[in-house]
Amino acid sequence: MAQPTPSTHDRAAPRSAPHSVLAGGERIAQAQLRTGWMRPEIQRALFAARQRFGHALCECQPAPLKLQIRLREHKCHLAVWPQEGPAHDSECLFFHDEVAQKGAAAEPFCAPFAGAEASPTHPDALPVAGRRVALWTGAAAAGEASVSPVSVRSLAGRLWEAASLCRWHPSWIRDWGRTRYQLREAATRFSINGRPLEQLLFVPRPFRQGLVTALNQEWQAFVDSLRAQPQNSPRLLIAPVRRITAARQGRPATAILRHLHDGIGLTPACFDFISRDCRSALANSRACVGLQVRAGASADGPQVRLPELVGFFFVDAGSRGGIWARAGWLMAVHPSTYIPAASSDAVMLVDALLSGGYAFQRLVSEAPPSRRAAPDWLVRHVRGPDGVPVTRAALEIMARSVPEGYRALRHGLAARMAEQGIPTWVWTPGGTGNHPQRRVPQLPPPGRMPVDEATQVLKAICSCADADYRYGPSSKFASPKAPQSEHRPVTGFPG
Repeated sequence: MAQPTPSTHDRAAPRSAPHSVLAGGERIAQAQLRTGWMRPEIQRALFAARQRFGHALCECQPAPLKLQIRLREHKCHLAVWPQEGPAHDSECLFFHDEVAQKGAAAEPFCAPFAGAEASPTHPDALPVAGRRVALWTGAAAAGEASVSPVSVRSLAGRLWEAASLCRWHPSWIRDWGRTRYQLREAATRFSINGRPLEQLLFVPRPFRQGLVTALNQEWQAFVDSLRAQPQNSPRLLIAPVRRITAARQGRPATAILRHLHDGIGLTPACFDFISRDCRSALANSRACVGLQVRAGASADGPQVRLPELVGFFFVDAGSRGGIWARAGWLMAVHPSTYIPAASSDAVMLVDALLSGGYAFQRLVSEAPPSRRAAPDWLVRHVRGPDGVPVTRAALEIMARSVPEGYRALRHGLAARMAEQGIPTWVWTPGGTGNHPQRRVPQLPPPGRMPVDEATQVLKAICSCADADYRYGPSSKFASPKAPQSEHRPVTGFPG
């Protein structure tokens, strides 16, 4: 299937970090290995390294990491050294983290999509036969696997994950143009009802004053294609949401989208679903107008940055004109990087990670919080609570008022992370959400930070009233009845 290419309207994709592999005394760029690993000169270098050293070296980190050289069908193949996948740079060809894989949205290998959660109270949510949209990739499209329903929320999470929009590396840049490019590229690996998703997907380009005519023409071409196709064949529209307006005075509910001059209508079923199941996302953003979900918000709005909303809408043309969303979902994201961030606290956390130059990942899970097998956030290549470098640490934002049952579940997760050598940093924000002094505490020190400086950072975390960092669950914010942590106590630091 053809890969989409960035146009002049889109920001060019940033280059990957220039990592290389040392094999048999020769340095080979990973960019060459991706596409030209079978070239004779590369194979000769790999054979020489296999015979002389038994391994190659990946130079993605200051201390090179070993790579296996496997011989299959008279060709040498490189593979990550056992249990060293997380130690590689997250932009490295050999990076692999099983914890992130368990926690992220399921790979959309063979999953169908049930419009508006296939709720029986929303019979008109998605105008397709049986109200099911089959979603396939790869072998599943060829009939080698069965399909099972997934929700609109699942589709959004899986597409975002496939587009690498849940991860960040300090060498990256990202705006809406870049996000659009990554989404279109990820869409080449999906099919809906046997049709490639890239043929059904519309993601508007970033608005530019000098390109208004071209942008409007693209939107009009999409609208015309909707009117030309038969009903019950919806298309997927993905765009940032400026505001959602409830129906009033005879006017239907609408979604006003950024980068587009026209809004779209929301069917009563779609609006009812969004206003109920996306209530939290709406309440924590500026996108709700006429919705009773922001009680107590000041007229001037909060003094901290709120998440952006990205809308996923299955749309078709109405019989009397206009574009109507039959099913939809709203994803709250960081307003600059489009990493999923459900609250202003999560936006603040991303801002702190960005300013600190961290590589990190938001794990978007389809499981409810009480059943998640991985933390919400992972930060890579930091120092642990004892000052020893670790490949990753878990990050958690936990309100002080959470029920004890939920706190116990998250404590159990922290204990499981500790068993895998992963410490947990937890932040319990104090004060109100719009307090000007509300800020993210010290984060785990980067692995590259000098020991003396890292020691001071770790002591600051220990003495902070709103944060803790340790192996296993924190007892710092627990009630007196809660069990104390017994996992790898840290020596040399208080708390």
